[in-house]
Amino acid sequence: MLYPTDGSAFDVLARFIEHEYVDLADMEMRGMLATLGIEKGKPFNPDSRLRDLLDKGAKTAFRIGHTDIYEPSAMVSNGLFYSDRRWLNVFPGNATFTASTFNYIDPREGYFTVAYSTSPGMAVNIVNVGAKYPVSFVDASGEFLRGASSYRLHLPKNIPAALFWSVTVYDPVTGSGLDNGQPFPSINTMDKPATNADGSTDIYFGPTTPGDGKNWLRTLPNNGFFVILRIYGPAQAFFDQTWKPGDIERIN
Repeated sequence: MLYPTDGSAFDVLARFIEHEYVDLADMEMRGMLATLGIEKGKPFNPDSRLRDLLDKGAKTAFRIGHTDIYEPSAMVSNGLFYSDRRWLNVFPGNATFTASTFNYIDPREGYFTVAYSTSPGMAVNIVNVGAKYPVSFVDASGEFLRGASSYRLHLPKNIPAALFWSVTVYDPVTGSGLDNGQPFPSINTMDKPATNADGSTDIYFGPTTPGDGKNWLRTLPNNGFFVILRIYGPAQAFFDQTWKPGDIERIN
């Protein structure tokens, strides 16, 4: 992600407040910022004490955001796509993080810690329409994914994607595609990945290739990572769960 993760985040907010028009929907947030000295039409010049507090606050908030995204939210009833799998569902039924009487604050905060946009199609439940984004930060045993280890993801045959599917590795701190030295940190339908005799597909993750032309995404020994399995145009088998991806299994 490109946003600052230290006290300079408040300088960015100050510039935003100064240059954007005053929207009535933002008045509460603008009021909180005004207590910090961020107010439209006035210079933002925090003293050294406030600057230090803002720096500590921004760094702490960044950590909190990661804590909120790494595990399913207790507020979201469908926080896991499958009751017997580790795949998170980051959307609480819609892409606006709204309920009938409140907004999902923590799930929204966690999502935007590692992502930058949403659209209705990312959460809609219509066969062959939109997309689904199962995400996993952990392996089958619940341990966080580590770049020094090797893993395998088993996808049964007939992956239920009317358009296409992909598996991508990401940096868990920045939310960016993992800078792993490969042309793309992703394998998808258009790559025509190798399949097993029964039509299933295995994707491998690790610092070294498993060889034999296997479907491999390189990881970095000193970095963690997370995985998103994208299903574009999810078919009925995805919704009724007659098809399920395996968990990410450590193999060394």
